[in-house]
Amino acid sequence: MGKNIIDIQTLGYRIRQARTEAGYATAEDFANAITEQTGVPVSKQTIYNIESGKQEPRLTLYLAMLRLLHPDEQLPIDEMLRSTLPPRWRIPLNAAQAIEALQDADASETADEAANDAHGEDDGTMHRKLTIDDAAKT
Repeated sequence: MGKNIIDIQTLGYRIRQARTEAGYATAEDFANAITEQTGVPVSKQTIYNIESGKQEPRLTLYLAMLRLLHPDEQLPIDEMLRSTLPPRWRIPLNAAQAIEALQDADASETADEAANDAHGEDDGTMHRKLTIDDAAKT
């Protein structure tokens, strides 16, 4: 048996096919999106090497690729690995981005409420902060 238990040429081909179907025209576009949206640094050369079957992606990079290629889905991984991911990676990318936007808005609203409290204003409503863990439970 060879060094690899998977056919990295086939994997590279399938990654390239999924990348183009997802709208990333070039490896550079994909590399930039991975770095910007997931925080996993990667170069266009690494993407080229993976897609051409010259290099096997490390696990972190592969998960980041999956996250961008399937942003509306939970990552299709086993529970052992899922338990090691940060909470925002346990839910679809779009949901994580929506929660972060809500939290940013909530932080802004909390600042406004504090200013209102300082001026004696209260609208009488209770606010609950939506957390990433709440969304992961749904």
